[in-house]
Amino acid sequence: MEQEPAGLQLGYFLQQAGREYLIVEAGDSAPLFSETFPRHRRLISINKPHTGCDDPELNLRMDWNSLLCDDPRLRFPHYTERYFPDADMMVQYLADFAAAFGLRIASKSRIIRICRDGNFHASMSADSATRRSGLITASGLAKPYVPPIPGIETADCMETLSVDPRELSTARADYRQR
Repeated sequence: MEQEPAGLQLGYFLQQAGREYLIVEAGDSAPLFSETFPRHRRLISINKPHTGCDDPELNLRMDWNSLLCDDPRLRFPHYTERYFPDADMMVQYLADFAAAFGLRIASKSRIIRICRDGNFHASMSADSATRRSGLITASGLAKPYVPPIPGIETADCMETLSVDPRELSTARADYRQR
């Protein structure tokens, strides 16, 4: 599993159930995907720290960013009151969640091969492998697919386009002048 929200959430529940698991993260310690995306660094999932209600069930339903756990202090609305929060707050939140529960994470690691002969064999390097009866992937970011189309190298990739609206306006004006 990768150290993104889905991987951390599942790791938490597997740990609570006393099951063995390992979250594999390509990045250092913070979630690699969440450090990069969204590129404009603002979440589109709303944050409602003030619902006007004391019902914890309703408040949790209005909370689109928190991971589920038994510690109410680890709810995302405690990190910021912004309606559309900064993505860096999510990075911090996910790192704190993982640390609070001591989730088993192999950072700076990648699974390079998976095979199955009744059990799954996942290799992280030539000399490091694990054998398990189950395997769950929450893989986060993948490399973009670039189709074999003549001239594709002249197109801009979404991953590298500027998210600055002023640059977009300049590019649009340049295009109109052609």
